[in-house]
Amino acid sequence: MRVRLYHSIFLLMTVTILSCYREESVEGRISAGTSATASLAVAANGTCLLVTVTGTYTAGADVNAANYLQLQVNVTATGAYSITTDTVNGYSFSATGVFTATGVQTVQAYAKGKPLAATRNRFIIRLNNSRCTAEITVQPAAANGTAGYVLQTNGTTCLDYIVQGICTAGSPLSAANTITIKVLVNSIGSYSLSTTASNGIQFSASGTFTATGVQTVILTGSGTPVNAGVLLILLSNSSGSCSIQLNIEPASSATDYFPRTANNNWTYEIDDAATDTARFFSLPSVKNSNGYNYNIFMVSTGTTPDSAGYYRKSGADYFRYMDMGDFIGFDQPLWAEYIFLKEAAAGTNWKTAAYQGTVTIAPYPPQTLIIRFSNTVLAKDISVAVTTSTGTVNYSNVIVMEEKYERFESGAWVNISPVVGSLKRYYAKNIGMIKYESISGTGSISALFELKRYQVF
Repeated sequence: MRVRLYHSIFLLMTVTILSCYREESVEGRISAGTSATASLAVAANGTCLLVTVTGTYTAGADVNAANYLQLQVNVTATGAYSITTDTVNGYSFSATGVFTATGVQTVQAYAKGKPLAATRNRFIIRLNNSRCTAEITVQPAAANGTAGYVLQTNGTTCLDYIVQGICTAGSPLSAANTITIKVLVNSIGSYSLSTTASNGIQFSASGTFTATGVQTVILTGSGTPVNAGVLLILLSNSSGSCSIQLNIEPASSATDYFPRTANNNWTYEIDDAATDTARFFSLPSVKNSNGYNYNIFMVSTGTTPDSAGYYRKSGADYFRYMDMGDFIGFDQPLWAEYIFLKEAAAGTNWKTAAYQGTVTIAPYPPQTLIIRFSNTVLAKDISVAVTTSTGTVNYSNVIVMEEKYERFESGAWVNISPVVGSLKRYYAKNIGMIKYESISGTGSISALFELKRYQVF
């Protein structure tokens, strides 16, 4: 297949990125074996001058990524560094990395181990020849076996909640209808949490928190929505309450611009060549990863089918879960999900998270790249004509998406699509993708997929 559907443009273009920035790469890199000259910011009494203790520390509970010390250091020469502490009460802190600039820098030393007893611990922190101390209080485990936790809110709304699955008036909710929330666990133990019953439905979850810090909870829906419209449901516990918004679709007008029903299939003609086609299809099985169930898609060009990604929908947002490391061309895998399509008004733009990795392509030295995607709804609910060797078909209710790419450099995000190109995709209501264009940096179409036939169940 000359261009793989929904796959990497960066693998073909990373050399271009590196060649455009190779002068910067060579001048900015740190030679192997070079050690940084740096010292901790220390107060007159020997304590760390600027240190932030992050996370909750509970006797008998393993520490996690939320447990770390944020320290300020003075860097006088760039290079590799290592920060360590002694082990106290069953746990310790450490950090390694490379300082690429001099001056005052902030680093995080992450915890490892498990606090053994509820007490106050004093740690000696070491960096090169400098020393300072920090103190942490370990709280006791919950006495009655019930977890202590606080709902994460922005005041009235649950913070960063995720709604998964389509809610349709008159249709019972299933295991696919979930709400993911965040809570701050202060002490480990069992929990039971549910929303208020409203409009015939409710979401609930129970289980055991085995670690403190920020944790996610997935509440599963039950019941049957009565009325269509926007529904606010309340989630509460002893720490307070917060609201969650659900969109209940009318029974007669549920829509989907990227249908994920099992055995759906689409055949695309490539670059106007009648005999050059790609068949894109969904499997009956799902992949559970990243806390979600994803529909599995495959692509075939007449040979053995290959993976075409993992997809889910939440409200008006369509997500793809993929190896960003493979897509961009990083040396190591980097799995993440991102929103590739929104049922939103024309002009709506959103950015993905930043994806960072090392790229090594001879003859250039290894280089760290930080990349993000910039997606824009170019048009919504328009008509688009698609012409293939079998004729012309006019599709209505089409969303047109544009995907560009940005690189973080010199403290700012820079559009690199003029170098690596961009993508434009067309989605028709209740049909799926009808057209795909890979656009070069100069604006010409370098790859074209057009829908020839489809079957949606």
